[in-house]
Amino acid sequence: GESGGEEGKKAVRVRTPTKLEARIMAAARKRQRGNIVQKQVVWGKEYTGTAFLPEPKVVHFLDFTVNKPMRIRLVLTNVSLTFNMFKLLELDDDIKDFFEFKFTPPGRMSAGMTCSILITFLPKTERDIHSQIRLLAQTGPVNIPLICTSRKALPRIDNPVCDVGDVVLGEERTGYIEVVNDGDLSVSCAVINLTEPKPEDDDEEAPAGAGGGAKALGPIGLDADDEPAGSARGTARGSARA
Repeated sequence: GESGGEEGKKAVRVRTPTKLEARIMAAARKRQRGNIVQKQVVWGKEYTGTAFLPEPKVVHFLDFTVNKPMRIRLVLTNVSLTFNMFKLLELDDDIKDFFEFKFTPPGRMSAGMTCSILITFLPKTERDIHSQIRLLAQTGPVNIPLICTSRKALPRIDNPVCDVGDVVLGEERTGYIEVVNDGDLSVSCAVINLTEPKPEDDDEEAPAGAGGGAKALGPIGLDADDEPAGSARGTARGSARA
C-alpha cells in the first residue's frame, strides 16, 4: 500500500525545469512582452509614419536651477490609422534618476485619442542634458528630444562692425554698438581699445587731437530682466579722426 502511494505521487509530480530551461523560458516571456512592434494595415494601406504626435515636440527644461523641480506636461496623440499603444522605455542610466513620469497607461488607444504625461525634472547638477524620451509603439519607436539647459549669461553683439563713415581732419563722429544678453543671468562687459597709438617721446608734446580712434568704455551692466526676452542694451561712444 505504501509503495503504491509512493508510485502514485511520483506519477503526478511536475518535473522542475533545469536552469537552462528556466533561462530560455524567461527570455521568451521577456521577448513576448517587449516585442509589440507590428505592421498596421487598414484597407490595404500600411501606416509607416510616427504613430504618436508629441506636444510639445521638444521637451525643454529651460534655465533650470539645481534642486529646484520643474514640470512639463507632455501630450501624446495617436495619429496612426487605427488602434495603437505605446510603452515608455527607460531613460539613459546617467540621467534617469533626475526625472519622474506620472501618467495612467492608456492601453490600446483609438486613432485621435490622447494621453497626458506629467514630467518632473529635479536637477542635481548644473550639467546640461541632451537626450531623448523613447517610446515603443505597435508601429515602431518614437523618439522625443529631451533638453535641459541651466541658467547662463549669453551676451552677443548685433553689429560687430561699427562704421562711422568718412572723417575729415579735426572732425569727430560718433558710432554705436549694441550688446545684448540673451541669457537668464546678468553680466557685465567692458569695451577696450585694441588700436591705441604708440606713445610719443617724453620730450615732445603730443599734438592736439592726437590719440584718436574709439575710446575705451568702462563696464556695461547687462541685466537679464531689462527686456522680456532677457536682453539688455549697452552703447559705446567714441571718436575718430582723419
